[in-house]
Amino acid sequence: MTTEPVYPDVASNGDLVVPVRPPEAREAVAVRGYDGRVLGQRVVVLQPTAWVFDLRATSERYEDPSGRQVVDVAQEADYYLNGIQAVHTTLNASLVFVERPASSAGSGSESRARSGGHNDG
Repeated sequence: MTTEPVYPDVASNGDLVVPVRPPEAREAVAVRGYDGRVLGQRVVVLQPTAWVFDLRATSERYEDPSGRQVVDVAQEADYYLNGIQAVHTTLNASLVFVERPASSAGSGSESRARSGGHNDG
């Protein structure tokens, strides 16, 4: 019987070895008040009961025919496979927030939705 070495900073799943590190602190800044580029950015969406993570913006913020500010959003995996051609949902910009490292926080005019790690609950 052979035993595999145990490393406190890695998790093993069969042949896959993944370093285990705490997620970096991130904050979410409202797209509506965001001055930077939105296309391709990691975003989170505010839903009635929870935040929805692992999304990417597939458009810049734009005005739809009814005059609302909106942004197109896709699942992150689909975005990496298909880019801006990914299957997307058009959402009201007031529900979409750009994720970014907490250390790059801007001035007080931006709306901050959350701080801390990637936590769904």
